[in-house]
Amino acid sequence: MGTGAGPIAIAATAAGALVTACDINPHAVALARHNLSLNGLDQDVIESDLFGALAGRVFDLICFNLPFYARDPRTPLEHAFHAGRNLETVRRFVDGCTRHLGQGGRVVVLYSEDCDRGRILDAFRDAGFQMDGVRITRSLLEDFHVAWFRR
Repeated sequence: MGTGAGPIAIAATAAGALVTACDINPHAVALARHNLSLNGLDQDVIESDLFGALAGRVFDLICFNLPFYARDPRTPLEHAFHAGRNLETVRRFVDGCTRHLGQGGRVVVLYSEDCDRGRILDAFRDAGFQMDGVRITRSLLEDFHVAWFRR
């Protein structure tokens, strides 16, 4: 989800996974397709507002570098960072995960320490997800949290 230039899609594909990469930004979709091709790989890359273009699909693993700032996005690029004033994008993502995550599947998300961590975790808990773990990594001057959930 939110594939951007496609690094996670490339790594997962290279490891043998069947991948569906998507992004709301058409420029990101084109770049991810190009980068997969440069690496000799071919996977589904779809322009989609979260799960909007993924009807009927079920996944074993859903990954998303969450937009975590509580601001309204005004441009396609800002969708990568701004989740709406009430983190609407995060809540819509979690809701979509409830319908698109297969039995025994997991959701992995990445977010910055600069966000409202409590509201993000509450969104998953309120939808019936349990946190399986979290890893915190320091990059430059910021901590990034990688959290994984199951239902």
